[in-house]
Amino acid sequence: MARRTQGRAADPLDELAENTANRYAAMAGYKNILDRRDTELLSVEERAGARSKPYQAVAGRLKADKSELERIKTSVRRPLGRVGVRRSVLFASGAALAAMEATANKFLFDVALQSVGIASYAASIAVTAFLLVMAHFAGQGLRQIWSDHRSRIVVSSLLTFVFCFSIASVFVMVLTVARAAFASETGSIEDLLHGMQGNVSSLGPIGAVIAAFSNTSALVLACINIGGIVTAMLVAFVAHDSDRDYDHVADHVERGEKELAKIHEAYLDAREKTIHNFAADLIGYAENYNTANKRVVELKTRLDRPLAEEDRFVLTDLDQLSEDADRAAGEGEEPTDPRPAAPGARSEPILRSVSEFRRPTGTGDPA
Repeated sequence: MARRTQGRAADPLDELAENTANRYAAMAGYKNILDRRDTELLSVEERAGARSKPYQAVAGRLKADKSELERIKTSVRRPLGRVGVRRSVLFASGAALAAMEATANKFLFDVALQSVGIASYAASIAVTAFLLVMAHFAGQGLRQIWSDHRSRIVVSSLLTFVFCFSIASVFVMVLTVARAAFASETGSIEDLLHGMQGNVSSLGPIGAVIAAFSNTSALVLACINIGGIVTAMLVAFVAHDSDRDYDHVADHVERGEKELAKIHEAYLDAREKTIHNFAADLIGYAENYNTANKRVVELKTRLDRPLAEEDRFVLTDLDQLSEDADRAAGEGEEPTDPRPAAPGARSEPILRSVSEFRRPTGTGDPA
């Protein structure tokens, strides 16, 4: 009895049937995992991809802004005339200027606040930052006084320049006169105010400023403040286009593109995480299928049986993205699933496998 059982186990026909059943079972499990993963990926796309509400909202605004930009271009008839300066560079430059000017202005705030610590330095930085902001808007207003799109002077830009430049100039004059009036570097805030009042009363505002330049400390303070203001105005001047409408809409387009790219990057991360979660099960079923299929081919060859189409089938072909589909995705089209669809069934978006779905290292572009 034991010999007959061993004989049956070694029977090629029985072994062929067993491996064929194992192959179909592995294929069924693989397809089941694919279906589950595809459903989860579609959910990710609905939640964070191109079908999500945040993406659609940003895409809608971006489309409107691009349309408006093209409309303005037809009247402006020139490229965007500004130097591309990153916001991080602008903030770093502004911080450096503020730190430099704040050091020069700090003595006056030491007297005003009766403190030589962090409080006076913070107040000095705040005032200096205010001066730089005024200078920035003054430079932008000066740059955008004339509009090619409207073919006239933009009154609001002219008023912005006059107002901001006047405020910055008054602050610099006050600081300069105060520093000259308090040259002894001793006394209190009352002494500082009395000294300033005496200089302005006797010489007038302009005369007091001119007289203050004779004091070395006041002259250095004025030069540092004026240098910072002029630098901030120049940076604002070159960082904006001369046409206010053109510059404004171009900013909106750039921000929209960056926001859309950020949303897409988050979607890619969520999609890649989902693919990774199902990768181990897919690899396991693929290995089981390949082992069973290899044995089926060996047995059919030994039995001199012709190989069928399913014997040459590669299971992982169910989870690959063709070059045509990849190219269509890059052009913004929705690729379709290359797997045979049932009659009357709607084609579903194709989904990448863990081996195919890779983004280039160091980039945020879609794969």
